[in-house]
Amino acid sequence: MKLGQFLDADFIVARYSSGKVSTQGVLFMRTVEGELLWLCHTLEDAHPDIDLGKGRIPPGRYPLELKRGGGYHARYDRRFPAFHKGMIHVRGVPGFVNILWHIGNSAQDTAGCLLLAWQQTENIERLGFSGRSTDAYIFAYKQAIAQMEQRKCFVRYIDIA
Repeated sequence: MKLGQFLDADFIVARYSSGKVSTQGVLFMRTVEGELLWLCHTLEDAHPDIDLGKGRIPPGRYPLELKRGGGYHARYDRRFPAFHKGMIHVRGVPGFVNILWHIGNSAQDTAGCLLLAWQQTENIERLGFSGRSTDAYIFAYKQAIAQMEQRKCFVRYIDIA
């Protein structure tokens, strides 16, 4: 599968490892020139067939918007006043609400949300761990906001493994 075939999205979450408790992936951004720029690693809940009653959102294409309310927004607004403009919110996901991109280190930090990180550990039997999440969040957030200020943006979640 070639990620470049997904021309209908500004961002791509490519999931490559699905464990018993978490899912690992990578986040790409499509540049103005059409190239894919690697932004960071990602961590989500396990596949819903494994983690019954909850789990990661289904593959698909979803609009991104800024959410300027709620607990995460208030915390990040205080923590990152120089650049925070709202939480990146994945909209239109069937059966899910308030899907955000945010900081976190394990599947315990997400409830369908996408955690961003620079480092990851194995995912087969354990929770999976993502490190340097704050650094990755700041980098990816600034890239995403720059795109979102120019036009309506979409993210495509795909399962490659």
